[in-house]
Amino acid sequence: MAFLAVAICAYRSTWRLKAVGVALGVPLLLGLNMMRLVHLFYLGVYRPQLFHVAHAYAWQAVMVAAVFILWLAWTLLADDAWRRNILEARHRPYRSLSRTRPLCGASSRSSHHARLV
Repeated sequence: MAFLAVAICAYRSTWRLKAVGVALGVPLLLGLNMMRLVHLFYLGVYRPQLFHVAHAYAWQAVMVAAVFILWLAWTLLADDAWRRNILEARHRPYRSLSRTRPLCGASSRSSHHARLV
């Protein structure tokens, strides 16, 4: 669960999309973990010879694969949302970056000109 949350938070996206990814991904992993515990309980009761293999190898691989698949699915959705936000920003009323206040009170054009001189 921590790996999924860290992977989602480290990816380039908005904080809102990251929160949604963690809020949906962690409960899914908790549900899968509950299924793992129930399965391992029944294996321990009815097929104890298979318990160690299922616990040490099979379920470890399933959990790692689930984290990777959930993260990959989230990145695809987040990238799609990211692209949609960029496209929507292009259709919003134009706000020029040159209208922002320059650093140190100098315009970017004059500081560029000063570097060339």
